Amino acid sequence: MRFKTAGSLLAVMAGALLLDRLTKAWAVQVLKPMAELGVAPGGGIALWPGVVQLRYAENTGAAFSMFAGGGWLLIAVTAVLLVLLAGYLTVRRPRGCMAWGMGLILAGGASNFYDRVAFGYVVDFVEPVFVRFAVFNLADVWVCAGVLLVAIAVLREERRNQNA
Repeated sequence: MRFKTAGSLLAVMAGALLLDRLTKAWAVQVLKPMAELGVAPGGGIALWPGVVQLRYAENTGAAFSMFAGGGWLLIAVTAVLLVLLAGYLTVRRPRGCMAWGMGLILAGGASNFYDRVAFGYVVDFVEPVFVRFAVFNLADVWVCAGVLLVAIAVLREERRNQNA
């Protein structure tokens, strides 16, 4: 899909960012008190029993709690990456999967960056229970989906270059 204007890319990014911010606010208002009081059976609310639950968690690290306690170094690295990505989007103006992917990465990264700066941790609340895995949030989903779209765009470009 091609963005006809930069405005449509900004709208997708703003929508993704807003949805993540709203769900995190809900998690803080609803799930955090439940976790503090220990009132949720199994630690959370079953969204799909045996598959996924909603459980409040605070992540001081990056994806999957890597670099936990990274503090200001993690914030600085994230800030640099977000500026570089925004610069690339502004200067190169990619299209299709590349634009979608980079927009989602930027939106998800910006929302988690806000959490790190404002609170010192990222609010996570989606927990798969059928497998041992990290608790995550929608921003993480946006970043992962964005990386997948960028990979698809790169592979398509490679194929075009090989066929040329």
